[in-house]
Amino acid sequence: MKTALRLRLEMGAKAAAFCKAHPDSNPGTAQVAARLIELSARADKLLEQNRAGIVAATTAVADKATLRAAVAADLQALMKISRQAAHRHPEISVHRRIPLARSSETEFYTSARVAVANATALMEVMAPFGLSTELLSSLTQGLDAFKAALDRKRDGLGTQIGAGADLDAVSHEIMGVVASLDAVHAIRFKTSPDQQAAWKSARNVAWPSSTAIDSTAPAPAPAVPTTPVAPVTLVENSKAA
Repeated sequence: MKTALRLRLEMGAKAAAFCKAHPDSNPGTAQVAARLIELSARADKLLEQNRAGIVAATTAVADKATLRAAVAADLQALMKISRQAAHRHPEISVHRRIPLARSSETEFYTSARVAVANATALMEVMAPFGLSTELLSSLTQGLDAFKAALDRKRDGLGTQIGAGADLDAVSHEIMGVVASLDAVHAIRFKTSPDQQAAWKSARNVAWPSSTAIDSTAPAPAPAVPTTPVAPVTLVENSKAA
């Protein structure tokens, strides 16, 4: 999550808590405060959705990596069987449908499905060379699980992105509502400096500050140039007497 978004949401939660603790009898102000509390509660739900999407996508990524490795191992066995069978039956091409290790997830899944379908159709011909229903069942189950992991990853990312976009919109609306309350509370707490300070603290956004340069520090004195002095040659005066 971006720092600016996180800081806006944290400020909204603090400001909403302040409004709950200091309700205003003015109906207009109370309505604005209620909107802030509602937005803060919606932000909490969106944060949960965003986190759930991240966890789902991360878990799916780990699962599909494990599942792909298992399917690839079964495909290697199928490829060896198909190559042996092709010596006797040249028309068999199952081993030519096996996906490459560097293929994309979609290509891997599609190519593996085609290879399993072809092998299933040639079961009688390839059985004498080692093809079994157990191997085909293992491949089918592995590919089903792999596809499910891909779907979970896609859904998790969708949830994460959707919740993130909604959070950004909610955070900007929170900033607008807090600005309205800030104007109202400036008058409401005009004679209550303690509550005014408490509100200012609640609605303050702790933006990260850059490192300041102390302009009052004396500037370092410039270094005195050290130009080498040319050597002096003494010349004897030989004027004639």
